[in-house]
Amino acid sequence: MKRLLGRVTGGLCAVSALLGAPAAAAETVKVGMKNGVFTPAAVTIHVGDRVVWINDDEEGRHRVDFDDPSVGASGDLKSGKEYAFVFSKAGEFTYNCRYHKDYGMRGKVVVASPTK
Repeated sequence: MKRLLGRVTGGLCAVSALLGAPAAAAETVKVGMKNGVFTPAAVTIHVGDRVVWINDDEEGRHRVDFDDPSVGASGDLKSGKEYAFVFSKAGEFTYNCRYHKDYGMRGKVVVASPTK
């Protein structure tokens, strides 16, 4: 009986630890925009994470436009300005700079499904 009680208690402690474990904190990933490129050009994040694009060019403007219009767009970003977006669903999201896409200013965000 003592042995069975020890097993049950140990099992309950393990379940309690799992249920009480806090969710992983959301991460923020920064992407620079300078000299006609996104740096880094591709990032991998998790659902709920945030990406911040920062215009690091001293002059000029950039704009983050996603190929999937349902994701949104940044609007014009002058030097020093930034745009942040929190990804709420998994998938691959490609984007470009509206003003420099013909010069190859493109990027991709890969959003991984939450682990269960």
